[in-house]
Amino acid sequence: MPPSSPPPPPQRKRPGILIPIAIALLLLAVIGGGVFALLSHTTPSKPTSSGLTPAQVNATATATIIAGNQNPYPNPGGGTLTMYDPLTTYYPAYGWDHVPGPNGTNCTFNGGTYHVIEAQTNSDPNDYLACNPEGPGGQGYDFKNFALEVQMRILKGDAGGVFFRLSRVSNGTFYYFRIGVEGTYQLQAWANGANKPKILSKGNLQNFDPSHNNTIAVVANGNSIDLYVNLQSVGNKVVDTTSSSGTIGLASSATSQPADVAFNNVRVWVFQ
Repeated sequence: MPPSSPPPPPQRKRPGILIPIAIALLLLAVIGGGVFALLSHTTPSKPTSSGLTPAQVNATATATIIAGNQNPYPNPGGGTLTMYDPLTTYYPAYGWDHVPGPNGTNCTFNGGTYHVIEAQTNSDPNDYLACNPEGPGGQGYDFKNFALEVQMRILKGDAGGVFFRLSRVSNGTFYYFRIGVEGTYQLQAWANGANKPKILSKGNLQNFDPSHNNTIAVVANGNSIDLYVNLQSVGNKVVDTTSSSGTIGLASSATSQPADVAFNNVRVWVFQ
C-alpha cells in the first residue's frame, strides 16, 4: 500500500552526501506501529467471536510475535524487539525506501522480497546504493545499542550488506558491514564524509554461497561491535568510537557488474 506522500527516490550514496536521519522514535511507538503493521486491522469497538476486543487480539498477537523472536546473539543478549519486518511488502510503519532513483538505482519490493538494485556500474570501489527505513511520518530511527539481523542474497553485483549507526548529527558518519560476492567481509567505519573508510575488520567467510539466503547480523553495544554470518561469529570483537547511534539500512555494490541484492526478515532488538 503506497504512502500518502511517497518518500524521495533513493540515491546512489557516497560518503559525504548521505542524508542525516531526524529524531528517534519512542520504543513503544515503534513496536505499536511496526509489529501491528503485520496484523490485520479491525474496528476496536466490536468484540471478536472469541469474546476479546480487536485491541486485545492485537496485543496477544504482538506478544506472540515478540515471544517467538528472541534475540539469538550474546554480548549482551536479550533486548526489546523493536523492528520485525519480513520485507515482503511495503509497511508504512517502517517506511522503507521504495521508489526508483536516478541512473537505474532502485529500492523496491518484488516477488515477496526487498531488492536493492543498481543497474549501472561504478568504478569507485567505495560506491554503493543504500536503502533505509524512514519510520512513521518519515521521522527516522536512531538506534544506539542493538542487535540487527537480516537475510541476504546477492543475486547480482559485487557486494551487499548492512549499514548502521548512520549519524543524524554528523553527515556521512556510519558503519558498513560489507560482504563480497566472493565470500570476503569488511567492517568499514566512515567518518564525516571521508573519501574512503577505515577498515576495522576483514577476512574470508567459510562455505559462503551468495545466491542462498545468508543471515547477517551486527551487535553494537557501547563501543563494541560483533559481526555474525549464519549465526556464527565473524572475526574478533571490534572496539571503535566513530559513531554511537543512528539509523540502519541495506546496501548493494556494483563496481564491476550491475547489482541486485535481495533482503528478507529484518529484526532489531534494542538494549537498555
